[in-house]
Amino acid sequence: MLHDAENSLFDRWQKDLRQRHAGEACHFVTDGVVNDDDSCGFDSITPRLFFVLKDTNGGTCFDLRQTIAKGNYSGERGTWWPIANMMAAIDGVKGELVNTPDCKAKYFQRIGIMNLKKEPGGGRTDPALLRKFASENSRYLVEQISIYTKKPTIFACGGTFDLFKRILRINEVRFEENSGMICFCNGCIAFGMWHPAYYRVSLERRINVFEGKYRKAAALVGG
Repeated sequence: MLHDAENSLFDRWQKDLRQRHAGEACHFVTDGVVNDDDSCGFDSITPRLFFVLKDTNGGTCFDLRQTIAKGNYSGERGTWWPIANMMAAIDGVKGELVNTPDCKAKYFQRIGIMNLKKEPGGGRTDPALLRKFASENSRYLVEQISIYTKKPTIFACGGTFDLFKRILRINEVRFEENSGMICFCNGCIAFGMWHPAYYRVSLERRINVFEGKYRKAAALVGG
């Protein structure tokens, strides 16, 4: 199961971080596939979909997968509500959803969430800290990415596309760029988009741009 592979990686990763920090407590937020049930979770859609984001807004040590699975995560309302609407859009739902835990939970079951900085942040991500963590932990980030590339998967990078590509380059993962997207590892595709919480652009515009790029990527991988 995908959760087993994720948890094994996170155990090794956190042990290494503690050693690097001379045994000091390290705040680490685990993430990944929200639901790894083949019938109704991440593997139930083709191509599979992963959101690559920056870091969490607050907290210390918790499992983001479990936290958002029920749709009632009180933090980062500006991130998760748009994501639920993006998922609804690719299902053909028109108009904004009703913002309830059950509604969000329905759409979260089929996605993966990966933050490039596992240490929690604040209301706004510090770009320098994000780059520093990603560079120092790039081999672990690539190992996490590789868990999901056994089958065609789309990686929607919310304000993280350039850093995502840099992480692949550092670890000599080959990819091809084409029309603002990259293709790598078994036909997987990554594209850049506004962060779901980017308030300077309307929610409708964020959803429409995501949907257009997702459908273009899905067509390329045969979804």
